[in-house]
Amino acid sequence: SCGYCASKSGLEGMMKVFAKEYADKGKTFMCIAPGGVDGTKMAEDVIQGLQRTRGMSREEAEKYSRQSPMGRNGTHEEVWKVFDFAVNCAPDYMTGTVLRMTGGIGV
Repeated sequence: SCGYCASKSGLEGMMKVFAKEYADKGKTFMCIAPGGVDGTKMAEDVIQGLQRTRGMSREEAEKYSRQSPMGRNGTHEEVWKVFDFAVNCAPDYMTGTVLRMTGGIGV
């Protein structure tokens, strides 16, 4: 939706501004942009939208919604691993970065 895209772009833009403004103070900023995470309201909304707008069965919609090159959606545990990396393992020189975890969508 338009609102979703605008808010996501706004958050990424704000993170980049913060990264630039606070770089000389040793602060780093990153965003995590997961795509297609099972067990979320958004994933369920996608499935229901496919059923409603394209007349797909639930099984067809679930299969279609998992069409990343990896053939599946991400998990909550995988999002937490990216978060853990950003907080505990990312090098100090890494800032203004969007960490995308989409299973290869867009590659």
